[in-house]
Amino acid sequence: MGLSGLENKSTRPKSQANETPIRITERIIEMRHENKLCAQKLWYKLRKENVDINVRTIGKIIKSEKLVRKYCALDGLTTNEALARVQYLYT
Repeated sequence: MGLSGLENKSTRPKSQANETPIRITERIIEMRHENKLCAQKLWYKLRKENVDINVRTIGKIIKSEKLVRKYCALDGLTTNEALARVQYLYT
């Protein structure tokens, strides 16, 4: 090898063998936009469509697409204020 063997080489993989197919990813994003379901419920619906995917993978896709809900802290609020905020978030 000589001096050429001392050159820096990238350790990054050239491809990702187990990458989720794009059509499944797009379907998850589409379903999430339609009805705001959690990963578990999306998995159940996809299973009915004969799509075999792990719940955790669905969660990762939702998170990477920034489709996660933001929860607020209800500490320090009165019961009526907390109830109003929760109703606002889910309506």
